[in-house]
Amino acid sequence: FLTDDVELALSYGEYHDVRGTYETGNKKVHGNLASLDAIYHFGTPGVGLRPYVSAGLAHQNITNINSDSQGRQQMTMANIGAGLKYYFTENFFAKASLDGQYGLEKRDNGHQGEWMAGLGVGFNFGGSKAAPAPEPVADVCSDSDNDGVCDNVDKCPDTPANVTVDANGCPAVAEVVRVQLD
Repeated sequence: FLTDDVELALSYGEYHDVRGTYETGNKKVHGNLASLDAIYHFGTPGVGLRPYVSAGLAHQNITNINSDSQGRQQMTMANIGAGLKYYFTENFFAKASLDGQYGLEKRDNGHQGEWMAGLGVGFNFGGSKAAPAPEPVADVCSDSDNDGVCDNVDKCPDTPANVTVDANGCPAVAEVVRVQLD
């Protein structure tokens, strides 16, 4: 995923011994299809159903389409599609799709467009989102003489109980101030 909603997908598939219905009568068609598509997902990321739309480019290479077994057809196509993905986890999903392809080069037989329905499973690489940084933990203040001053700054670590201390943990010096009034 480029963002939570936008994905760039590179795919490759092969056809083996596909039964053809060409005018030549050949029934053993082989080939491959490579595509690069941008996919926009609707809905909230995470486990559950997410509809999507896609657009991109593909290149198809089909061999053995003529009755002499020497035929080869190549076509670059524009892709457009829509589908549904069900995410079982953040990255693992099953999908159902309907994709249309339109050839960018003119074919001899005048056939420029194709469509396909598909079912599949997939896995998005990249892992889970990074966990948020933990909240900072306050330093633990150890006060062994219970005077209210942490041991690491207590300059008088053995102050007796019930003695008033200053910021350094030492007994506070009391000053008596006397004022005479006439």
